[in-house]
Amino acid sequence: MSDWLAALRRMHPAIVTMSVCAALLLIFWVRAFWAVRQKSSTYDEPMHALGAWVHWHQGDWRINYEDPPLWHYWAALPQPADAIRVDFRSPRWRAMADDWNQQWMFTHEVLYRTDGNDGEAFVRRSRAMMLVLGVALGAIIACWGFQIGGAAAAVFATLLYSLDPNFLAHAPLVKNDVAMALCIAGLCLAIWRMGLRLTPWNLAGAAMASAAAMTSKFSGVLLAPALLTILLLIRVAIPRPWGVWCGRSSDGWLTSWWQRLSAAVGVGVLVALVCVLGVWAAYGFSFPAIPDRAVKLNLHPILQQGRLYQFQSEAKGAVTQEQMQNALLEFIRWHMQRWPEDARSYPEEWRKLAESVRPWRPPASTRLLLWMLDRKLMPEAWLSGLIFVEARSYVRGSYLNGQISNTGFRSYFPLAMAYKTPLATIAAGVASGGVALTAWWLGRRQKFNRAPESADRSRLWLACVLLVPIGLYLWLSIRSNLNIGFRHVLPIYPLIFLLLSWALATALVRWKVCGWTGAGVIALVLAVESIAIAPDYLTFFNLAAGGQRGGLNRLGDSNLDWGQDLPALAQFMSRPENRDSALYLSYFGMADPQAYGLRYLNMPGGYELNPQALWPPAGSLVAISATRLQGIYATPELRAEYAKFRSRTPTAVLGGSIYVYDDRPGRKP
Repeated sequence: MSDWLAALRRMHPAIVTMSVCAALLLIFWVRAFWAVRQKSSTYDEPMHALGAWVHWHQGDWRINYEDPPLWHYWAALPQPADAIRVDFRSPRWRAMADDWNQQWMFTHEVLYRTDGNDGEAFVRRSRAMMLVLGVALGAIIACWGFQIGGAAAAVFATLLYSLDPNFLAHAPLVKNDVAMALCIAGLCLAIWRMGLRLTPWNLAGAAMASAAAMTSKFSGVLLAPALLTILLLIRVAIPRPWGVWCGRSSDGWLTSWWQRLSAAVGVGVLVALVCVLGVWAAYGFSFPAIPDRAVKLNLHPILQQGRLYQFQSEAKGAVTQEQMQNALLEFIRWHMQRWPEDARSYPEEWRKLAESVRPWRPPASTRLLLWMLDRKLMPEAWLSGLIFVEARSYVRGSYLNGQISNTGFRSYFPLAMAYKTPLATIAAGVASGGVALTAWWLGRRQKFNRAPESADRSRLWLACVLLVPIGLYLWLSIRSNLNIGFRHVLPIYPLIFLLLSWALATALVRWKVCGWTGAGVIALVLAVESIAIAPDYLTFFNLAAGGQRGGLNRLGDSNLDWGQDLPALAQFMSRPENRDSALYLSYFGMADPQAYGLRYLNMPGGYELNPQALWPPAGSLVAISATRLQGIYATPELRAEYAKFRSRTPTAVLGGSIYVYDDRPGRKP
């Protein structure tokens, strides 16, 4: 009985801590679910949700093959085979293998133009599943926090996560950003535990997390192997015995560097094998992307687009029509040499012109992927998705501080983090840096008892596991031309939260009163920031960046306006004074405004799936999405027209993303 009571006393702190963390994650789930219920589908969600259903029930990857399918399977779990009616005889479905853009029209046709289908309800069911992954990420943060710093670290890290407006916004969405954050956090946790003691369970966790990352987002194809390699090499270099494949009572320790290196190589080989099997398993161990063997994905338009984008990116300036034509001819020459059977698809004059230009070769990475595709070394859809992502990565509209660029900004992600991170979290980061420097300085002056050398090396290993992924991810993001959303760096934030919680645990050892006071103030400020922006979490900008309204001049697209506020516009139009008024709308998104009962006239450059285009006459009621106001994806002519609206003071801003201009007679400006 006494042994049982002693065990219960030892378990008591852990039980209380996990209960508090579970309560915080329950609050996170309730707030995120409540908020997203008030929002329409964001730009990509309808296509992702439909693609997930098709992948799960049809095993066909012609739609949305630019994303690996593992998270799609999860999103499709609540969608039975009869959840929607789909006409697979549609011309758009047949044309999709040759024209990637057809997937947007096909999605609109199925979800919003097919009798009996409720597209928004269909997306909401998948959203509920994605939110579960967000809660799972919070659970990993809590458990890891408890292991590195005890109860205080676990609760503080979970608090930073569960009150963060960015995770509250993105966790429920049918997107793979939070799913990727879950994979990276799980991978880093498994690597950290492997570095302490390599066991079958830790190895299995690292292998499964790596495979999940590579089948959830294509950035994981590069990131997961790079993280594993770098961190294992660091563990080899740390002169601390490494327990490998042994129990706690065993003496199977690797003491020399070459023994540790051999173990690391073995781990790398095993993880690589699991990743290859994981990718094949994600595609049902089938090579063709399309079950109908008579239909094949046509990568030629994607490769051609990639060549033109690559040329624009390399030019870094104005490109003449003649230069673009020459770049196209270079592609045609390469295309005819690689696929001679397709040479007849080009007019005779183009074939002759192509012979007169310099030879061109695709990047080495594209050549490798095509070589693997020819030999069927990996699934066709997976390799095609990688080719697609690379082709689209050269040029993409980006907006930062009022400037637009097609090749991105090197300062984009550092500034996006400065604008979108809550001030409380930034303050915690500054305080943590102060704690780390102070502890280091006092340790050097030996004002405190030095920890054993083995403890120092354990802390070094933990610091590397947390800091190296942050640095690597940021470095890759900053070098990328794809600057469309702060969401792309979300995977580093769980590691940042753990770093901050570790610093708090360190501070509490030496400065209890200051540590608890600082943590309380940070928690209070973060709660205020989080509550103040609810339910418009996606439009969060901290006060230093100008708050929600300041976002229009800072960042665009998924940072501010992703098409999420059709319900707010529908509610605005349901007011008695607006019911009978004509609405001129320029909407950025793929959800159908008519699904929310909106009767509107489409403006030029507005809703892409509505062929109408009318500029509002004087005295009209106008609603414009923030991304359209910024002109990120508009022609120079359209950008100039929308700049006229942007220079005015809006009558209302709905949800933080739709700007209303009411010029009707008798209305106040």
